[in-house]
Amino acid sequence: MIARPLLLLVVLAMVATSCGDEGVDPALADLIISDATTAPPATTAPPSTTTIPLATTIPPPSTAPTTSTVATTTTGDPGGVELADETFAVGAVPPLLVANGTEIVVMVFDDENSSESAPVLTTASPVIVLRQASDGSIFTLEKATGIDGALTFEVARYRLDGSRTLIQGARWLYDVAVIDGHEAVVVSLDVDEFGTTELIAIALDDPLVPGFSLGAASDHEFGVGNIDVHDGLVVASATADLTELVYYVATGTGGGLKWSPTDDLPYGEPPFVTGASWSTDGEALTWAEGPDWGWIEEEEEFGPIAREWRIRSASVATGEITLDWPITASTLSTAEMMVDSIIDFGSHIVVNRSTFQAGQSVHLEPWVLDFTMEEPGEWTLPVAGIATPAVFAG
Repeated sequence: MIARPLLLLVVLAMVATSCGDEGVDPALADLIISDATTAPPATTAPPSTTTIPLATTIPPPSTAPTTSTVATTTTGDPGGVELADETFAVGAVPPLLVANGTEIVVMVFDDENSSESAPVLTTASPVIVLRQASDGSIFTLEKATGIDGALTFEVARYRLDGSRTLIQGARWLYDVAVIDGHEAVVVSLDVDEFGTTELIAIALDDPLVPGFSLGAASDHEFGVGNIDVHDGLVVASATADLTELVYYVATGTGGGLKWSPTDDLPYGEPPFVTGASWSTDGEALTWAEGPDWGWIEEEEEFGPIAREWRIRSASVATGEITLDWPITASTLSTAEMMVDSIIDFGSHIVVNRSTFQAGQSVHLEPWVLDFTMEEPGEWTLPVAGIATPAVFAG
């Protein structure tokens, strides 16, 4: 089983090997993230899991990072990809972008769960996280190699004209969403020399809009793993010492206290809670519960505690559980698997998963829970990788 510290730092294993481009122009050194030992960002624990701190604005000159073109690569608009059937089947999984290594494809599904794929983009380095903006541009978190050979993370934007730009100083990619009325990319940025980072929403195409702070992204024994945004309200999933927090951040339009899956979570014992995501109507949360790290009486020490992975949903108004389903479609034991993120389409839930192989985090085939059948069905995509909803503009 993966020990809990590894669950918290699952992507750190990715920095053990290099898969990116060889040789980076020294002139680009100031755009390369130099600290390859930082874990996936995390947040300072809010006073309560149901507390909703208000986001604050940040003057652009001091905190809003700039972008700079560093490379040209092959890219394309998923909406322009020629597919056999451009009318998406009712009841099918909505189109997905799926990244496997440096290759990103768009997948379109029919009502029998068969899929058709077309290449969209070849990235500069292997992709860990990806999102797509409404204009079709693709944002990636990539495992890259600096000019000194050190492994690091880069947040890049690939536009439809083929250009690639880096978000200077970004340490992690969380989301692309509408924040305070502006479409923005949410990343973490360094705050101090101790590895503390902050969640910042940066307006995509309006440099005059100040950055929006959504709170800390990482601090001592604390880390935000995922965020999801609905109608101006951010839900964040974080780890804090030997427990987890799911809490909310208002961004000007969202607000109101909400129930949290971690309101009554036991400390230092299963379940491990992660990946909280909004339902399409914003009335429910879907999250994953799985193996944890805690005190083992028989061994009189802390260690991994086995538990199956389950997908759960509940009303944020009442906390009433509406879904409790085991993830069974896997060739791995549940202890060897990690849930990275969840996409709730309503008709389907898509779960991005990973495992450790030779000390590295490796993407597995995304798992799908299908509610279009008389009884819910489950299956996996035919390709390993990390998935995100595809945008077909126009």
